[in-house]
Amino acid sequence: MLTFLATAALAAEPDWHQLYAPRATATSFLRSNYNRFDENYHPNFAFDDDPATAWVEGVDGDGVGQVLSWDVSALSAARAVKLRVRNGYQKSSGLLAANGAPTKVELSAWKGREVVAKQEFTLTATDGWQDLVLPTGGKGLSHLELKVLAVRSGSKYADTCISDIQTFVDSDLPYDAAWEKSRRAELGTWIAGRVEAAKSATQEGWPFAATSWNREEKDATEAEVEVLAAPLRALAPSVAHLPRQRPTAKAPVLPDGIEFVLSRLGLQYFLQGSKLTVFESTDGMARREVEECDGDCWTEWRDLRVQMAADGRTPVLATMTYATHEDGRMLYTENAQLVLTWDQDGHLTQVLEEGKAHEEAMDGDRLFTQVIHLTWKAGKIVEVEHAVHARPERPGGEEDWVVLTRTRWTPAAG
Repeated sequence: MLTFLATAALAAEPDWHQLYAPRATATSFLRSNYNRFDENYHPNFAFDDDPATAWVEGVDGDGVGQVLSWDVSALSAARAVKLRVRNGYQKSSGLLAANGAPTKVELSAWKGREVVAKQEFTLTATDGWQDLVLPTGGKGLSHLELKVLAVRSGSKYADTCISDIQTFVDSDLPYDAAWEKSRRAELGTWIAGRVEAAKSATQEGWPFAATSWNREEKDATEAEVEVLAAPLRALAPSVAHLPRQRPTAKAPVLPDGIEFVLSRLGLQYFLQGSKLTVFESTDGMARREVEECDGDCWTEWRDLRVQMAADGRTPVLATMTYATHEDGRMLYTENAQLVLTWDQDGHLTQVLEEGKAHEEAMDGDRLFTQVIHLTWKAGKIVEVEHAVHARPERPGGEEDWVVLTRTRWTPAAG
């Protein structure tokens, strides 16, 4: 009987395994002129295990009500989740005292859109790690949020900070250490990109006005998109096919916030004006292969073929293929034609993409039209606009849906 009780007690001990977050979001984060190129206050920096960086909220006042959010590997069942928190700005004892730190927080665990557990915790504004343990009652989870409820004000700055958060889970499900390692590496890649962006942003010729951008999105009409697309579409038949050459300039690092809309089409390779001539991607320049495994594996690639004028000003024509497949099954394919235009200073100003997409999960193909407009001032991009119209190739059926949006990016303040 004693042996049985000892074994049961031992089995009841939590078996913690660490989960990594490759990215995080927050209701705000601080941007300042001093730090605008390093952006060490971005919410991602709360997960880099470096006390010299931190998430710092960016609203007026002491930050009560601000929320830090991050996804974890989806689990169908777990007994509890544990956070280890470096509270405040722990780069130094002076900065810990000078900045604010949460003293009461609310931790909530989500599975999809359902809150499976929620609890308030007390924190101290002291150096080192503090543990918060949230029982989840055997329910699964995929997302965590930490809300600031009360704050110890800083002696000098009205900024509330959290230096680091580590996430652990107690679950009987098999732990995939290799997958979690890849998620940690993904965050490391993002951080390296921010460091490179900081270097690029201080160098002459970096084509962006800031490294972080605000986004405004609204509904559009078909007529609005057509007004933007029609003049560019009319250029396509007149574009000559030119000999292919290699690019003569390295693509610039893309800023935080607009990297997706530009990198998806490989547009970073066209932002150096006449320094870039012509290329066909066959060696990874605009072709990307990604493999990620979480039970299943998938691969993604992009192939961009371009005929471009050597003067860096004449409109050019490009074709693009984008595809993903998983375990030998093609999940998504996209074939498109692009028209790109430059201004008299050799700056890329407009891009039209039109084509067809096929997704295995959809009943039918989709047609899409999107226009990107770049506004330049003093050699820097100061605004990016994006309009998209996606619709079914044949009306009717499950694929009968339409997307019409217009999005505008402007440099973040500070």
